[in-house]
Amino acid sequence: MKQTNVPKYLKTLMDLDQVEREVPVTENNPEKCKSGLYRITDHYFTFWFQFVYPYRAFLERGEKAHVMEQI
Repeated sequence: MKQTNVPKYLKTLMDLDQVEREVPVTENNPEKCKSGLYRITDHYFTFWFQFVYPYRAFLERGEKAHVMEQI
């Protein structure tokens, strides 16, 4: 993906309340701050990326016991 396309997708995710942007409190102009961080706000996506995505191959093979041991 081209770096120039990323802001468009981030804005779309922010409009859908899936992602939020955090900037330092000390910033004078938070809209133009380059040190902002993006955080996933949707609980489903947070769950998916924390517990399902890393163990996807094990889950697809039906190795639920192994995944539960790792978690």
